Amino acid sequence: MLASLVAAHTALASPFGLRRASPPPLRSRGTWLGLDDVRASLLAEIAAVPNRGAALNEQSPARAAVLELVEEIEPFDREADRWEDADALTDGRTWRLAYTSSATFHDNHGLTGYYGPADTAPALELLLRFTSAKGVSGTLEMQEQPAEGAAAAPAGLAPQIVLQGNWVCAPDGTLKVSPQTFVAGERSWAVQDRRGTDTVDFERDKAVRCLCACRPVYLDEGLFVMRGLLPSVVFVFVRP
Repeated sequence: MLASLVAAHTALASPFGLRRASPPPLRSRGTWLGLDDVRASLLAEIAAVPNRGAALNEQSPARAAVLELVEEIEPFDREADRWEDADALTDGRTWRLAYTSSATFHDNHGLTGYYGPADTAPALELLLRFTSAKGVSGTLEMQEQPAEGAAAAPAGLAPQIVLQGNWVCAPDGTLKVSPQTFVAGERSWAVQDRRGTDTVDFERDKAVRCLCACRPVYLDEGLFVMRGLLPSVVFVFVRP
């Protein structure tokens, strides 16, 4: 954790080559909005959506509003796909998934499906940490667990499950993640890529990989936004 917000901002901006000079304001809903307004509107919109957007469908006005705000905030960081000084990601910063429009993620009730279907599992949270970096590659962890205030993990299951993996920034700016190992309590097992086999668990395998080829589109000291392979799929992370 950095000692001050300014230090956090500096360290976080540099990996993506972000430029914080004020860009031209954007036209939105009939008014001129600057970065602060768009950012505040996006955070307010996702805060009002329960369970990270699980109940929203493609026709939902709230879903459309979030996607519109993501589109509006992207131009403020035109170089968010540039990775420079990537070791600044490894200062212990933790991100919490606040919203996603990924149907695959929600259908699987989270990234791993470890706690079972939504009708029997507790409400969950997903934490993201970059644990090392060397140049434009390194390691990361995604930790899934019952959300604060939710029911405890079902009997026999660990209080959290951690997906350990490697990351690399592709030439096009895509953040490519290679899942390696699941860790749940004292148990650990390798992630199996079962695509092309007759034993694939399509929903679980797709859910684990829905965050494995995303493009960062906005980053500051408290907000990290990525797009999936489909433009309508977004992941919005905030600081816990």
